[in-house]
Amino acid sequence: MLLANLEGVSKFFVSMNASDFGRLGYILENLDSILDVVILDQSINTRLTHIYYSIYGSFESYLVPNGASYWPSYIQSKAIGPLLWSTGLETTERINSGIGQVFFELGFLGLLIFFFIYKSIIVNKNKKESIWLFLTIILFMLNTLNLSYPPFCLLIAYLIVRNKNDICRSS
Repeated sequence: MLLANLEGVSKFFVSMNASDFGRLGYILENLDSILDVVILDQSINTRLTHIYYSIYGSFESYLVPNGASYWPSYIQSKAIGPLLWSTGLETTERINSGIGQVFFELGFLGLLIFFFIYKSIIVNKNKKESIWLFLTIILFMLNTLNLSYPPFCLLIAYLIVRNKNDICRSS
């Protein structure tokens, strides 16, 4: 249903003058199915390649930490195919996925980071809000947001302070 709606929207834009939309217009002009976006747009392809192969690589090594220096050689050996073709190494040698970075570089130790983030934001009086907040952070970490990104660290620090203040107020 969602894919049909997206294709309908793309055909609407194509029926307009798609070349006026620049890069988006080019993609929509050449779009036959929603998977064509992944194939045509290098940025999207790089992100999906990094998400998939970083998580796949971490389980391929049985969650043993790989470290940061192993990623470029690993992705070069894997990301050659019709769908996930862009290694992204021409722009960066870092993993473009926060979750992928945590699991690929730290392996099973990455679980401790997610546990720490979860425990840092849990508020005793509103667990439902805290769980939604944790899931939102995880969703953002699927993208290029990683642990070394300063606003992400600032957000986690804010949530820790907020949690401590809520605990002090309830005491």
